[in-house]
Amino acid sequence: MSIQKTIRHLGNVLKQDNLRYVVIVLIGYVLNYGLHTLLARYLPPHEYGDFSVMLTTLGIIVLIIQFGTGGTILKNLSASLAIKDYAATKSYIFWHSKLITILSIISVIVGFALMVLLFILDTFKYTQLDYLHPITLVFFLAPAAVFLNLCNAILLAKKRTFASLIPDKIFRNILIIFVLGIFIAIGAQIGAHDALLAFAVSLILLLIFQLYKLKDFYASVIKTNSRVTIDNKWRSQSVKFFFVTILNASSYIAGMLLLELFGNDEADVGIYAAIYIIFSLMGLFVMVLDKMKYPTIVALYQKKNSQAIQALINRLLVFKILLCMPIYIIIIVFGKNLLGLFNPLFVNGYLALIIMVSAYFFTLFDFMSKGVLSYCNEQTLNTRIRAIEVAYSIIVTAVLVYNYQLSGLAIAFASKLLLFSIVRLYFVRKHLGLKCCYVF
Repeated sequence: MSIQKTIRHLGNVLKQDNLRYVVIVLIGYVLNYGLHTLLARYLPPHEYGDFSVMLTTLGIIVLIIQFGTGGTILKNLSASLAIKDYAATKSYIFWHSKLITILSIISVIVGFALMVLLFILDTFKYTQLDYLHPITLVFFLAPAAVFLNLCNAILLAKKRTFASLIPDKIFRNILIIFVLGIFIAIGAQIGAHDALLAFAVSLILLLIFQLYKLKDFYASVIKTNSRVTIDNKWRSQSVKFFFVTILNASSYIAGMLLLELFGNDEADVGIYAAIYIIFSLMGLFVMVLDKMKYPTIVALYQKKNSQAIQALINRLLVFKILLCMPIYIIIIVFGKNLLGLFNPLFVNGYLALIIMVSAYFFTLFDFMSKGVLSYCNEQTLNTRIRAIEVAYSIIVTAVLVYNYQLSGLAIAFASKLLLFSIVRLYFVRKHLGLKCCYVF
């Protein structure tokens, strides 16, 4: 594809919904960045790190409750809605809701049991586990987050992407900032608990809003004149996606825990969280664009239309490169300033930021190949690749963090991305006959 054709194609893309997606994601990112700089300014570096650990723990519990359905719901609902099979849609919604309801109840029970245990230990003046007190709260928040994810996935499957994206990326951050603003206005000393409370308020309000928006959809599903039939493949798909999602989260979680364990400076965890927020700007655009098109990929795969899938991949890759290149340059040039907005001490993480963002930029195609493998019925292969990748990441990260601290963590992250992006691109080409590395 010539440069002239590429620019012309970009103009066509910008005339479509993609421009609105980019604008919404950019606004959401700016709000999220502002939120975290606010927290980093008002919280000591170690408390900001504690809040990051809380959110990470919440993410782990959400993944466990979803049990892989966070990925399969978009795939299965997109497939059934594409052919207007409302009976299958009803069956899947019922099966999915039952599964996450059972696991949500278990989460609440575990949270309550942990709270009672800590209360008993406090009674006997045993304070070694006091740091777990705020973590107990995320067990009660996780079910709300899971059902909010369900609502957003349904909206995405129905191709009502703005209805999913705007509340999730914009309204949530505005609500959190508003609640924190109230705390600041009344002169309260903000801590990690207050930040988590603000997050909880926004989560519950958004869940109520999305449930109200989907009330007609749920009513039509319930009224569908068909019996609920459970397809056994849903369970097997969810198990595969569960391991994939857990493995996807393991690298970040392992990095944070290893840095906490081997790091010499307690502020490094907070710096790592700030780096991830800055570095995630490119990833946010890439993942939203991919997620936006996955329902289309699923529908095309159902029709065995590989040529159309390849054409869609080519268009997305052109758009990603032209979109991410200026972001990459901005982060390289202004990285120290961006880190300094969090806390002057965070500037020490500039080298790690450059290493991570450079590796991500040169392997951004890998995020497309992961999705293509999963959504084109290659979940088993994708899970095996991810398992090997996580094992490699944990071993290499442990060695490099122990010797080089935060910079070692960045080097381990970069080496993992570079190596396994090549592996995934090879298997996408071999098993599906698709080129996820084609740009121009």
